[in-house]
Amino acid sequence: MKNLLILKYDSFAVSLLSIIYGINIIIFPQLLDTGETYEILSTILSSITFGSIFIILGSLKIIGIFKNMPKLRAFAISGLISVWMLFFICVAFSGIVNSVWTLSLAMVIFSFGVVVKEWFR
Repeated sequence: MKNLLILKYDSFAVSLLSIIYGINIIIFPQLLDTGETYEILSTILSSITFGSIFIILGSLKIIGIFKNMPKLRAFAISGLISVWMLFFICVAFSGIVNSVWTLSLAMVIFSFGVVVKEWFR
């Protein structure tokens, strides 16, 4: 168990941060629904749907790690990359100046790092 956590720390980090962010969006839907920065995103998905997607994909990734299910891990990380990329694009092209786009881009980059580490060793 300890070795698994050490070897897959980046996967756990991306998964846990995605779950935490999803929970945060569900608990505080006004962040997504009322912010000008998230106007594009809130027209695509509701805050509950968007948060749930983060929670589900992050949980699937963790389950895939513990159960050693490569296809589930691949599906989950592909989904997380897609959702974080959607978030990045919506925030980056909102026309509002803020630094949230850098954080979402970092999650995309870290997620690609997980893919590189797991599938192209």
